[in-house]
Amino acid sequence: MDIKTCRLVSSVWNYGSTLALKARTNIRFQLSPKNCKNSVPLSQNSGGWDILNVIEKLKFCPVNVCLLVPFNSDDTLAPPDFSLFPETNNFKSICVELPHGNQYRWQAELVAQLIQSSSTTLKELEFDWAENVDFLDFPSFGDTIFPKLVKLTVENKFDEGAVERVFQAITTSFPNLQYLVTECKYFVEIVEEGLLPNLPQSLNCLNLYGNITPDRMESLLKIPAGLKKFTFGGFNPVFLQLDDDDEEDELQTILYKLLKKQAPTLEKFSVGIVWWDRAEMEIEWKFPIFPFVKKLYIDFSRMQTRIVFETKLESGDFRPINYAECFPVLEFINCAIPEESWVESFLPSKVLFLAILPCIPLLTKADQIASLLTKMLKFERDAIILPDERLTRAGYWFTLVLYQFSVTSTLLPGMFTFFPLFEPTAAPFLPSGLAMIINWWGVRSVRQNSTLPEDLFRTYNQIKLLELRSNACFRTNVIPMSFLIASFGNTFSTFIAISHRHLLPYNVLYFVFPLMSVLCCLVILIMGTAAGKANLVSTQVIKQLFARMHLNRKIIKSLKTVEVKCLDTSIGIMTPLLLIAGCNKLMVKVGLLAK
Repeated sequence: MDIKTCRLVSSVWNYGSTLALKARTNIRFQLSPKNCKNSVPLSQNSGGWDILNVIEKLKFCPVNVCLLVPFNSDDTLAPPDFSLFPETNNFKSICVELPHGNQYRWQAELVAQLIQSSSTTLKELEFDWAENVDFLDFPSFGDTIFPKLVKLTVENKFDEGAVERVFQAITTSFPNLQYLVTECKYFVEIVEEGLLPNLPQSLNCLNLYGNITPDRMESLLKIPAGLKKFTFGGFNPVFLQLDDDDEEDELQTILYKLLKKQAPTLEKFSVGIVWWDRAEMEIEWKFPIFPFVKKLYIDFSRMQTRIVFETKLESGDFRPINYAECFPVLEFINCAIPEESWVESFLPSKVLFLAILPCIPLLTKADQIASLLTKMLKFERDAIILPDERLTRAGYWFTLVLYQFSVTSTLLPGMFTFFPLFEPTAAPFLPSGLAMIINWWGVRSVRQNSTLPEDLFRTYNQIKLLELRSNACFRTNVIPMSFLIASFGNTFSTFIAISHRHLLPYNVLYFVFPLMSVLCCLVILIMGTAAGKANLVSTQVIKQLFARMHLNRKIIKSLKTVEVKCLDTSIGIMTPLLLIAGCNKLMVKVGLLAK
């Protein structure tokens, strides 16, 4: 309606709006007799076909049209005058909805004429049901070539021999066909006739639905590899017709082999399977690794089923989903699953992901669960592509413990000024042990307080390591070196004070090292600003990642607060203490010298 209003502003707006309106509008051409209203059965003596409205719409030069002829029991009406229709049109998509093909032969002729009139521009062609009819004939296009047609949809019940005409049209008239939508039984007939090698090489998207038996399903394994889009069910499900002797393992193997063959090239995959004959049977479907799938749609909402995923290529090991291995580039997932407990198959770990989302109520509807899974998946996928993804858990612990050792082992020696007799022996051991205890308790607290799953905890560790590395100059160089110099100066000068008191007036180092200790502490206090900024940056990174999951801010705050309190308070608290200790030691030594 807004676009139509824009056409009334001026001629320029009318031109621009008309182009947009044509591209977005799907115009229905309904060939009805005169004096006939919509939704009213056609009556006798209707006075002929009313096609003036259709002719008027064609003057608009639409690009997306739907050809609809209502069902009529009156066979006395003469066909309309075909000469009134333009010989050339610029349709880009046509949807044909016709009743029984033998009712009016001219209907098929008119449809074929309108389709052929757009042979140079047509991109999509669809044959759909208009009424609840049993059979429909498929038109013949002769030698007409449709070079731009890329999608063909044939959702009809054909009469005998129609499959041959469909196949003839695909191979002769549609040489660049890429996307085919049809019933399983028709495509299986093409497969069983050995006609697959004659299909266009450009065909890389396939949508199958309808009834199929396990034996005919197995014939789909002959489909050549290389599909980019494969829909096996989905919105229109596949109905498995099972016998009493059909085994679950056989069905698992057939579907797994079918998906395994197409998995290396698939970018979009949809599956929805229903079986009514043995509804009580619970099947565990096995999915291979899909390295390039970006969109995944799974619908088992009507049946009892479970899904497991292959952990590694050719491993034969199937477990609940691991997105990093099974779907490394997945962007969208929509899962319709009847039982809430079955959602665990799509969670990245055994820990229920909903446990860390206290601000989001437990969802039970399939579409809501799918929406939540999509958000969760996008977060995990973004976490996977973080730098240093090759970092192992042991590598993180080693780096963090080493960092804590280098910092904390140099913090405490200065404080032992008040206990000079214990300084030489306690300095090397007590700080490092305390550092590891603080580190262990801090990381453990983060994990327990946030109830993070294993994958999310590893991602959190990676973020912390990025923070450490990005501020390496301050955290791993400035602070350790400063404290090492200060500690060495304090320890060395104290050793001289105890062992060589007679040399105190002549020992320049006795004054230099305490002064260096004080200066280093001042530098550390100044650099503490950089540490605070580094923490702020890492907090923002974590906040941005978790914000994609719409997590409560309290969770983010608790994660960072616990970590900062456990691991970073030494810089803010112990540095002033060391400064006081260094000044105190300097004053003590000056006092000794005065004596």
